[in-house]
Amino acid sequence: MRQLKQVTLATELHAVRSEIAARKAELKELEKRDDELSGNLLSLLQQQGVKSVKLDDGTIYTKVKGRTTLSVVDEAKAIEWCAANNSLKPDASKAWKILKLLGHSDAIPEGFEKKISAEHLRVGGGDDKEED
Repeated sequence: MRQLKQVTLATELHAVRSEIAARKAELKELEKRDDELSGNLLSLLQQQGVKSVKLDDGTIYTKVKGRTTLSVVDEAKAIEWCAANNSLKPDASKAWKILKLLGHSDAIPEGFEKKISAEHLRVGGGDDKEED
């Protein structure tokens, strides 16, 4: 009798894992379609010079410009620059604030790298909380 129970459990486990695999494949297809539609909507908003679109249910798709950030690429040089600018550690966000305060936001200090993220859509409004 115990052998039958193991086979039954194994069969159910196999069925559940097969279902998980099928749903993962489905999810990948949906994510691919989501990326395609997001890209098309962003492109259309850019072409028409429109910042956002609001749906009947209150959901708002807003075009968001890419963000410029700094990241540490050479810790020794970053520490040296930070020390010279009254910062105790090589903190990229603090370095960015220092550059803005000094009016040098175009200059990238040694030890840091400037990164600009791509323009993207932000979803908000409706019944959902805002997400990127």
